[in-house]
Amino acid sequence: MKKIIAEVLVFVSLFCFSNFAFAADISEQSFKTSADLEKVLRENFDAYEKEEIFRVLPTVHTLSPTYASTKDVANKIFPVYDLKYELMSFRYLITDGDFALARVLQKTSKVSGPAFRNNLIDLIVIFRQEKGQWKLWSQVILEIEFLN
Repeated sequence: MKKIIAEVLVFVSLFCFSNFAFAADISEQSFKTSADLEKVLRENFDAYEKEEIFRVLPTVHTLSPTYASTKDVANKIFPVYDLKYELMSFRYLITDGDFALARVLQKTSKVSGPAFRNNLIDLIVIFRQEKGQWKLWSQVILEIEFLN
């Protein structure tokens, strides 16, 4: 009986330790993924602020349904407006295969140009890996708050 109890205790200990180690691996991977996703988004914001389309496009997945329109919209906005993009909050949500989601609060403000409504946008940003790198795929706007 003591042998059975000892074996059960060893099994339970190993099971608990392996689950803890697995959870730690997931946590480390989640932290890295979150940091990688946020880095791509910050690069995108910086490229938009500096109006550098050659830096904007590499942050967007080439097969994204928004890839072509990204270039068109940027080329229309850049000559007319100077905008400031601020990442107010970033929360990594989940990864599923080569897709990942994050909830983002973005502030967009006019620096110069014609009439523009400064805003806070609450959105889900969808990322997809391309050749081992996270890229912007799409987004879903949850709410827009106009600030002026």
